[in-house]
Amino acid sequence: MAIGELQSCDISAGRDKISMKLSELGCEMTSAQVRTRLGMLERQGYLIKKRGRQGTALTDMGIRYLRSMNN
Repeated sequence: MAIGELQSCDISAGRDKISMKLSELGCEMTSAQVRTRLGMLERQGYLIKKRGRQGTALTDMGIRYLRSMNN
């Protein structure tokens, strides 16, 4: 959800920004915890972790999953 919100605003979704966004949503998570979960989501095909300042991006599969959660 946090990645989707950042991505929809054209903001690169790095670990720190994801952690801050999650905190705003009431879910406290450290950067290390975010990194672990991003790795799991990448292995499952929901997102792509990019190098450097490009951040993380949802795949089509990840976007479809989020849309299904909102229905």
